[in-house]
Amino acid sequence: ARLKASRAVQEQETYNYQKVVLQAFTEVSNALVNSRKSREIRESREHLEQSARSNLDLATLQYINGVISYLDVLDAQRGYFDAQIGLNTAIRDELSVTRSLYWEAVVHRDVKKCTSGVSPDQDFRDSISRRFSIFFFRRNPLISSRCSVTLPFPNS
Repeated sequence: ARLKASRAVQEQETYNYQKVVLQAFTEVSNALVNSRKSREIRESREHLEQSARSNLDLATLQYINGVISYLDVLDAQRGYFDAQIGLNTAIRDELSVTRSLYWEAVVHRDVKKCTSGVSPDQDFRDSISRRFSIFFFRRNPLISSRCSVTLPFPNS
């Protein structure tokens, strides 16, 4: 009876482990898809912002040459500012998705360390935060010039 019970417990633990692993893969897969989509959105917003800037430059030149009224220049400025706001929103969303992907990796690492009886230490967190900043901002100079990111960690 004890052997049967221990086998049942072992089988239950195996199923629980497989469930956790599948859930982790699903979360990472979803986060990677969200990351790709947010990058594509940011890139399209960058093109929109560049087009709006060209439109504003053209409207300004036409106004200087007397072809259009100043109201048209103001309308072009409004369009350009709306495009800038859209680009900044897309950058924020991309950072948020990247942060959540990073956060999931750290949380899973912390959970793994905690379940093995080792509490994550501050050196580990500082190292991960430093590596993330170097990795992410070296590849995204546009973002690094506009903002900085601090990544919170849960208290141990």
